[in-house]
Amino acid sequence: NDSKEIIFKLLDHPSSNIRKTTVLLIQNRNIKGAEDRLKYLANHDVNKEIQYLAAQSLCKEQNEHQQKHYLHHHDPTIRIAAITGMQKSPDKKNHKRAEELIDNLIRSTTSKDKQIAIKILTEVKDDYCHPNHSELFKEDREIRINAFKAIGAAATTGLLERIMTYLKQHPLHVTSAMHAAGESSIPVILEQILIVSDHTLKE
Repeated sequence: NDSKEIIFKLLDHPSSNIRKTTVLLIQNRNIKGAEDRLKYLANHDVNKEIQYLAAQSLCKEQNEHQQKHYLHHHDPTIRIAAITGMQKSPDKKNHKRAEELIDNLIRSTTSKDKQIAIKILTEVKDDYCHPNHSELFKEDREIRINAFKAIGAAATTGLLERIMTYLKQHPLHVTSAMHAAGESSIPVILEQILIVSDHTLKE
């Protein structure tokens, strides 16, 4: 396919902006056949962002050997790319595996792992909401606030109800999170206003 070949050739372009745009095009359109070039970019590109996007694209595919390589990478950023790639995959098995890996990071005893979980959740916040996201609210202030910032349009009602319980403690961060969640937060906010006004009327 000629058009495919033209696209793949752009992965070798001297301009990092063109290489980046090409990797994103391949990833978003699920274009097959660029694996070898993407592997080269993931391992050797001088631009860290291109390494990240290339690893992410490779892990979107259902290839366990490939995923293993990036999931155990020495660079935590590449490990994040691997999990977000799997999470963005149309493949259900990939998705489930990514959810389990995020869960392990959330439940980890180290704050380093929890921060990695937050970075992943932040990247996918408008498309995906992890069922145990709210577990991160129970951590220290820094982790909790970062977990609030990882809330986006995909947030579930349950998660938004949990975050509302922190309104008095963190008014600014909770308000920002509700705003980031968009329209789905409106019923939760209204419910909260009714509860508060109910108490006021009864007093």
